[in-house]
Amino acid sequence: MDINWTRGYKAPTRIETDFESTSQSDKAKMDKDFLNQIDRVDELFSLPEKLEDEIIICECFCVNVADIREACKTEGVFDLKKMQDGYSMGLGCMSCLKQIDSWVNKIF
Repeated sequence: MDINWTRGYKAPTRIETDFESTSQSDKAKMDKDFLNQIDRVDELFSLPEKLEDEIIICECFCVNVADIREACKTEGVFDLKKMQDGYSMGLGCMSCLKQIDSWVNKIF
C-alpha cells in the first residue's frame, strides 16, 4: 500500500488474501471441513423444535403432524398402535418408522 503524505492516503484497490492463492482442491477441502464443523455444532446444539402441522410424516397414507397430535393428544406422546389402527401409519413402505428418531420428539 502506497501512502503519499503530500497528496493524502491512497486506498488499496484490491485486497489480496492467502485464500486467493489457494488451489481449487484445497478450497474445496476447506469448504467441506467447514461444513462438517457446522454439522457437528448443529448436532450439539440442536433443540427439538416442534414440527408444523402440515408436515407429512407417513407419505404412504398421508399422515401429517396434525393427525398425530390429534390422535395422541390425550396421551401427549406418540402411540404407534393407535396410529396404525386409525391411520394405517407405518404399514406401507415403513420409511416413516425407520426415521422415527428424527421426528418423534418434535411432535409434542
